Amino acid sequence: MWMRSRCCAELALALCLLGVCACESSSDPGRPPVLVLGVDDQTGQGDGGFDMRRAQTALEEALAGSRQLRLVGQRDAQAYRAELAIVLASERAPEREAEGAGQDGLYRAVQVELRLVRRTEAVSESLRAEGSAFLVQDPASVERAEGFQRVLELAIRQAVERIDLQLESQGLPPDKLRALLDSQDSDERRYVLRVLRARPVPELVPRVIELLRDPDPDLVLEAVGVLVAQRDDRAVPGLIRLAGSKDVVFLLQIITAVAEIGGPMARGYLFTLAAGHPESQIRERALEGLARIDRQAAAAVAPEQPSPRPEAGK
Repeated sequence: MWMRSRCCAELALALCLLGVCACESSSDPGRPPVLVLGVDDQTGQGDGGFDMRRAQTALEEALAGSRQLRLVGQRDAQAYRAELAIVLASERAPEREAEGAGQDGLYRAVQVELRLVRRTEAVSESLRAEGSAFLVQDPASVERAEGFQRVLELAIRQAVERIDLQLESQGLPPDKLRALLDSQDSDERRYVLRVLRARPVPELVPRVIELLRDPDPDLVLEAVGVLVAQRDDRAVPGLIRLAGSKDVVFLLQIITAVAEIGGPMARGYLFTLAAGHPESQIRERALEGLARIDRQAAAAVAPEQPSPRPEAGK
């Protein structure tokens, strides 16, 4: 009898963790639902890789504990579809061991990318977050596959935390968003910037421009994306300064960004590049940018065409 009761209790707990029991699915109907579609191992580790069933369970458990989402176990038209990709798994001796510090073990690291997509008649949304984690493990006591699996679970929890951060940021007032942009954590700043791509907040544009000087190149690219999305010509001088210290590939991206924003300074900058830059691809991209600005200007001043009147008798 005791064994039977214990098995029933363990089964009930497992179902709750997987989010398929009624108590979890209906715990907070105000939170948007999320359904796990699957986990993809892109690391190429083969048979010695991850236990994908266990990885999916870890993702479901992390989402069941989300502050912003509600895990569901069946398809729902309003639900986000969650897919996880394991993009990196590496193993090496710790650097301090090589320097003679005497630390035993192996440095095992895992990186994941979590994507949530929701498409309905009223809305189309996409969220993305990376998670990364590492542990130094003793190979004599932690078998390789098990060791990587433990690190994977840490990375998954971090990715879900970052999804929560993005969802929380969508409803925050500008002063709270600015506080997050001032965070010492570059990851927090980066994920708030992703929210600002879809949420115009003009009073935060000066702070985003300041982030163009950040030493984190990924954060700088997020800041550029926000400034293009906001289409605020106050960003143009900062983007021009940024382009001066980068390579040709980055300059091509900046030209596109400046052309999207437009304005007199953008036009003057692109005209200068088109007229005299030594790289032909830069001149061509600048000309394309000038043409884009002209089209935008023409569209802005074009008079609305009156609707044709129906003929008499019809």
